[in-house]
Amino acid sequence: MNSLLLQTWNAIKAVQKPVLAGAIVFGLLYTGVVSYALYAVEQEQSDAAKTLGVSPERIEALLELSESGDTDAAEQMMVELQAASQSFTGMTEEERAVVFQEHSYRLLLELVPIFITAILLLAFVLVLSYVYYITIAVGGSMDMASLVRATVSKVLPCIGLIFWVLIRSHTWILLLSFLPYGYVFTAIGSLCALLFLPFYIVAPVILIKEGCTIREAAQRSYNRSKGHWGKIVGAYVFLCVVAYLLQTLGLILVQSTGAFKIPIVTFVRQLIVAYATFFIVGLNGVLIKKWN
Repeated sequence: MNSLLLQTWNAIKAVQKPVLAGAIVFGLLYTGVVSYALYAVEQEQSDAAKTLGVSPERIEALLELSESGDTDAAEQMMVELQAASQSFTGMTEEERAVVFQEHSYRLLLELVPIFITAILLLAFVLVLSYVYYITIAVGGSMDMASLVRATVSKVLPCIGLIFWVLIRSHTWILLLSFLPYGYVFTAIGSLCALLFLPFYIVAPVILIKEGCTIREAAQRSYNRSKGHWGKIVGAYVFLCVVAYLLQTLGLILVQSTGAFKIPIVTFVRQLIVAYATFFIVGLNGVLIKKWN
């Protein structure tokens, strides 16, 4: 394990410039998606509050003034909140509950597309960065234009591979968790993921490095990993622990960076993704030697 960790570190140092460039670019993309989602959610919440007769901007401004010791601002805030509550005067508890429930449901409908869009964009950025780092790890030194072309050409096949692996490993059962008795599907899907996904951990590396089809990449990964489930899971858990500790350390170091906190954190996370990717590429090499 220690030799593989050292090998991974040396491999990254040998190509540190494109790795750092990728961490910056993908970190900024991640930051952009997160910022968009937070802004969109804040706008929807603000619009929902206004329909109830409350101006979030006005209340926030008065709150800041009152916290600084302005008693007039505190009194004005209470007056405006009381005025907004007058619209509910005369309603029974049940009627008020219905009104709030309707507003909550309407807000939820507005937020769902935002969350889905953000999740899909973040997933795409993650896959794109993963393919980029694999391409660097297996392709060695190449100019940036060639690196970008090679990355773009493998993104869609890798997405297809992910879906194929989800099917082969029966992990797709997790998608049924929203159905009645969903906890049963959650338990079965989680068990399948634990038992079968480790066999396909190096499939993306095989797809990009060996230029085979999606099915061949999945099958070769399964063949090489068969009989090494325990070692693969152990290596992956160890890698996750190291990544968690590094991320925690990064969060501690950037606590006082203010507005730059999110970009710095995403940059650190991208470096962790890069290291994990190079680690998996190295693991593929180890499995090839044992398989042969």
